[in-house]
Amino acid sequence: MQATSIQAYRNLKGLGERQQQVLEALEGIYPATNRQVSVESGIPINVVTPRMGELVTKGRVEQAYKSDDNGRTAIYWRPVRELIQERLFGDTY
Repeated sequence: MQATSIQAYRNLKGLGERQQQVLEALEGIYPATNRQVSVESGIPINVVTPRMGELVTKGRVEQAYKSDDNGRTAIYWRPVRELIQERLFGDTY
């Protein structure tokens, strides 16, 4: 089996297709709000918001901070630090 196949399986393990798409969009622009992830990914906000909640529950995403976004208080999300390290280096320390 190719190393890239193993890495892809490890990254997708336990995530649905939309969860993976939301996570990948967030990884490209974090910290970001649900609205920003929606714009980045092209996934409707009413799909992004529940997927983000699921990713938080799974320990894949965490709150970075709260701040103003278009006149409303919004949560800015970031991928969990260990996830970032795993994607960059292939393991956690």
